[in-house]
Amino acid sequence: LHLGSKFNQELISEIFPQNLQKLDLGWDFNQELVPGIFPQNLQILKLSSHFNKKLVPGIFPQNLQILYLGSNFNQELIPG
Repeated sequence: LHLGSKFNQELISEIFPQNLQKLDLGWDFNQELVPGIFPQNLQILKLSSHFNKKLVPGIFPQNLQILYLGSNFNQELIPG
């Protein structure tokens, strides 16, 4: 699933189908991420070039294999 380049809306839990494996949040996305947003089967997540929000433990599903962070990302990465 690729959301458009201008997409920059808050994500709510259970909005994505549970069988979603790849998600690209587009160019302008820069919203807070909270645990429970992403389905457990998500394997690849691409955050936008403009994304620069704090990432807290528990945001990403355990099955996530690939995470792309954009060029503007400048936050501390906390193991979890």
